[in-house]
Amino acid sequence: MNAGTQCAFQNLEAKKTVILGINNNEDASAVLLVGGKLVAAVQEERFSRNKLKKCWPIESINYVLNHAGVTLNEVDIVAYGVAGEFSTYDIFPRYAARIRTENDAVAIESICRRIEEEVLIDSDTSAEFISFIDKYGLTGKVFRMSHHESHGVGAYAFSPFKDSLVLTSDGRGDFESLCIYKVLNGKVDKIHSELTIDSIGYFYSIITVLLGYSPYRHEGKVTGLAAHGDPKVCISLMKKMIDVIDGRVKSQCGKFYNPSMNSLNELSSELINEASQYSPEDIAAAAQAHLENMVCSVLQQYLDPDLPTNVCLSGGTFGNVLLNQKIFQMDGVDSVYVVPFMGDGGQSACSAGAAYFSLFNEKPAYESLFLGPWANEAESLSYVLESLPLSIYCQKVSTPALEIVKLLKKDNVVAIVKGRMEFGPRSLCNRSIIYHAVDPTVNDWLNERLNRTEFMPFAPVTAFSLAPKCYLNWSANNLNSYNMTMTFDCTEFMQSQCPAAVHIDGTARPQIISANGDSLMFELLTEWFKETGQPSLINTSYNRHEEPIVCNIREALSPLVDGVVDAVLLNEEYLLTRTEKIL
Repeated sequence: MNAGTQCAFQNLEAKKTVILGINNNEDASAVLLVGGKLVAAVQEERFSRNKLKKCWPIESINYVLNHAGVTLNEVDIVAYGVAGEFSTYDIFPRYAARIRTENDAVAIESICRRIEEEVLIDSDTSAEFISFIDKYGLTGKVFRMSHHESHGVGAYAFSPFKDSLVLTSDGRGDFESLCIYKVLNGKVDKIHSELTIDSIGYFYSIITVLLGYSPYRHEGKVTGLAAHGDPKVCISLMKKMIDVIDGRVKSQCGKFYNPSMNSLNELSSELINEASQYSPEDIAAAAQAHLENMVCSVLQQYLDPDLPTNVCLSGGTFGNVLLNQKIFQMDGVDSVYVVPFMGDGGQSACSAGAAYFSLFNEKPAYESLFLGPWANEAESLSYVLESLPLSIYCQKVSTPALEIVKLLKKDNVVAIVKGRMEFGPRSLCNRSIIYHAVDPTVNDWLNERLNRTEFMPFAPVTAFSLAPKCYLNWSANNLNSYNMTMTFDCTEFMQSQCPAAVHIDGTARPQIISANGDSLMFELLTEWFKETGQPSLINTSYNRHEEPIVCNIREALSPLVDGVVDAVLLNEEYLLTRTEKIL
């Protein structure tokens, strides 16, 4: 971002400005910010049904514009978080200096190959954006910034903080992998930056592949598995890959850490052989501990224990809820805000928010994360109900919360599909599967139904009034607890009453529900506690393994027909089951 870019928009009025945010990297998405308010946002995967797809988000763009009744001609700013140039800022000399520190020809060659790969990827991504801009005559409306500026400034813009440190971290973006910004009185300064060849996010992806999972997709499996191992057993292997030295992240390029992006497809024999000495649980535990230690070590040098500060977190690395809790517990940290759309799928929103804040020195806002299509937006509810398969029984209900309580007491798995879809990686009970949290084996048999392999228990959903009974050091102003972006240590009461929602390490990743935020779920949770004494239910996203979360009511039927769930509540009005007997 620069002064010239800002001058081009100097005649715009904040409360009338329409900003279209676009991301065509992994998990492509689009958002619309109108008058400083996020009014529509969706990821392209929800339409294409191709999870986390990197593509041009044409369906998402059409949706956000149509939802707001806005045409492309009426858009004032198109915000985009890809600079796409290797010459950006001081990147070239820093990479040159980094290469000069290597004395291994193989390592130097792999670093150069990494740069070439990123140039090609970003050039293609950028060219796709420019083609769109040229086609629709939007050249004078572009507000462009680098990948980590988008993550960082956008996260701060949506945060509740006036002054803050902002930490971004992911696999890569515009040749950087981690940045720290300091924001005082609205002035943003970048004070730390790491190159993509020294990527903490990329390190965690290597471990994900090493354990047999898909990179950029299954890192959460590693996080869950970590609690079952001993981090001390193979921490030395982690340090052979990457570490923090004198306050800087530095990868040990060579046999154990090849920075080339293509190397994830074929890990070195040296890494595989040494890792074979250890159990998957111990490898995961060491990787998680090393991730936490590295991130906290870099951040700690900018904290003052005597003057605690606020910290904003953004980037795919902070999908790691255990890491977020560790940062919150650091000396010198007062409050933490994890932007709820932390990964690249949320970069469209962060870009739009960053543009708005940079131009008007005002913070944008969102009332909730329910920013996607309505459940019955694709086709009418009456049409779907009239064409139900003969195997599905439909009943109109006047007291949906009470009906769900009855179903849960009979051990039925219930899906809820209502209202507008959530934006971001978490299902927040508008496209969720819920079940009681008494049976710890649910994590095995329900994951099997969903074709998932997970090591972390399903997350609990808890009424606001019951949260103090369940989570240690919880406070109402901790926004992360409403968006499932941070773990909390559980009370003995929570652990005894809801064992299925508590991890082996005594933590849980809750969603706290207020009466104003979701009246149906608040009533359901309150009634459930009244009848059973159990303060929480489990909540997991309504989708099968490797599928995006269901978007509309038509997509909600297939898992019901196949027996993945026992009942589906549609739009708080219709209860669908595979048999009348369970009602």
